Amino acid sequence: YGFLYEPEILDKGYYKWILNMGNVPEIGVIKTFREPMYARERGEILPFQPCCPHYHEGPCPNYIFKDFFWGLGRAGKIYLPVHLLPLLIFRYKSLVNDTVKTLAHTVKAFISSCVFLSSYVV
Repeated sequence: YGFLYEPEILDKGYYKWILNMGNVPEIGVIKTFREPMYARERGEILPFQPCCPHYHEGPCPNYIFKDFFWGLGRAGKIYLPVHLLPLLIFRYKSLVNDTVKTLAHTVKAFISSCVFLSSYVV
């Protein structure tokens, strides 16, 4: 709610992080969510605002397909330390004793997290 309608209630750094992780330009949020909401509060109805050109250029399916894969990279920047640091700190013995199984588990969890976040923001 805060991100879409009341960004002033969020920390500025967190708000910018959400914009970056979602690859969302602020003008898109303003045109497609905030302006229609404020208009409804005034009793007005604005015409539908398509996502293009506010979020991207070109056909939506092409953008979504490409952004999903770019999103995997953005998510990887977040989830690599989330999965790697606990492995090195808390599961180091397991990593040394059963390297393949431990790494396979960690890689699977890392990929699952990246796919979740990338599909969530698309």
